Amino acid sequence: MFKELSEDNLADIIAENPKVIVQYMATWCGNCRIMKPKFKKLASENEGIPFILVDAEKFPNSRQLADVDNLPTFATFVDGKKVNQNQTNKFELLKDLVNEIIKITMKIPIIKNISNFIETNDEDYIIEAIEVLENLTEVPSLKDEELDVIGELISNMYGAIEVQKEVKKGVSQKDALNGFMKRVLGSIDQ
Repeated sequence: MFKELSEDNLADIIAENPKVIVQYMATWCGNCRIMKPKFKKLASENEGIPFILVDAEKFPNSRQLADVDNLPTFATFVDGKKVNQNQTNKFELLKDLVNEIIKITMKIPIIKNISNFIETNDEDYIIEAIEVLENLTEVPSLKDEELDVIGELISNMYGAIEVQKEVKKGVSQKDALNGFMKRVLGSIDQ
């Protein structure tokens, strides 16, 4: 969901949503204008997360929620707290933002789609894909962000296998997905 702030109420939006991505901008900022369509596109690809465009000059209270001293500035808020911020005028900014979204986006839709694939086809295809991805991690020229993406893919594929095992036992797909996510969140919290 993309929204351009029309009043100085970013704190309310952050309080009402578990995850929020913010682009701080100004009408005069050329790099802000260049990034806005890319920011909107990311918002359309991640409907469950509010993407908020804030004019840093018009809305000082919203600006104070992040350390904005350069534009554009991007900030990620999770459970009401700022967890990431990028300030730069370079295009690496978009890559950092995408990586942050990969980290915080819920895995359930991906796992559900892979689980449906397993049900229609065969688990062996997923296991072979996991093996290929694991072998790719041995390539010495891979960057950390590429390894992170491979790790997320492997996690999602194994998650789908776990969900499908529960479905075969008679558990509904919804309950199996929710049960798996509780396991994941529980292991993170410990």
